[in-house]
This record gives sequence, structure tokens and C-alpha cells, in this order.
Amino acid sequence: MVLGWPELGAVETIVEERVREREHGLANLYNDWKVFYTLHPEQQRLHALEGSYWYRYPQGESIPDVRERMRSEMNTLCVDYPGLDIMIVTHHVSILSLVANVQGLDSVAFKKLDRTNKPDNASITTLVPISDGGPTGSMVVESYNQKFYQEAA
Repeated sequence: MVLGWPELGAVETIVEERVREREHGLANLYNDWKVFYTLHPEQQRLHALEGSYWYRYPQGESIPDVRERMRSEMNTLCVDYPGLDIMIVTHHVSILSLVANVQGLDSVAFKKLDRTNKPDNASITTLVPISDGGPTGSMVVESYNQKFYQEAA
């Protein structure tokens, strides 16, 4: 049984490898991006040159990589589970990628959303299908980054 939401106990759970946070590749070895950049100053220069949206960590991912991965997952869900309500539990860049893909945001708008309205921990974003397909595809963002809890003081 799931405390606080017992109905989830009867829900099918699927662990999907595409639904995960951005891969930081070799930077994970250092457990801190500051240490990584100190030991690999050429990567810090490359990050500054390309920008945070386009930069790809060695053996890791750029934000467009995550967006493509999440686009692939959403396409699979639409084909494999048409008409069903689906809950995806994921993290920061993956959530932003889903929203950006549905809304057709470019890199500038993506970075602005990340800067001004990062997804809060345990927040809810709701995407709903639209019948006519609309200009942004088959879904629309009904709500973004809603919190249904009070933060401890």
C-alpha cells in the first residue's frame, strides 16, 4: 500500500530507462562540477563557448539530447498507451524537456524557463491531449510546477 495515496498500489509501474535526469558523464567522477572544471579547464572553456544548453559533458548529454530522449519516450507512450492517464516521475531537466517539447520552446525560451521557474521538488506538471492536434502537437501544458504541499519552515 502507498501511504497517502493507496490507489497507487494497484497501478502498473514501469521503469523506463529514457526517463532519467541529464547524464553528466565523466563529471560524475568528481561529484562536483567545480572540481571537474578545475581539473579540466578546457571543458570549462568549452562550456562557456557553447553555453549551458548546448554543452555536452564528456560521455554525457546536452540538453537537446535529453529533449530528444524525452520526445522518444512520449511518442512511445502515445502509441503504447493511447487514451490512458500516465504519471511520469522524473527530475528537473527531464520535466523542462517535456514542457519545452510540448510548447515548442527554442533554446532561449528553455533557458528562460529554467532560470525563472525551475521545477520544484515534488511539484506536478500536467500535460493533456488536445483533439485537433493544434500547433504544438497532440498535447498542451494544462498546469506547470504546481505544489500541493507546504514547505517546512
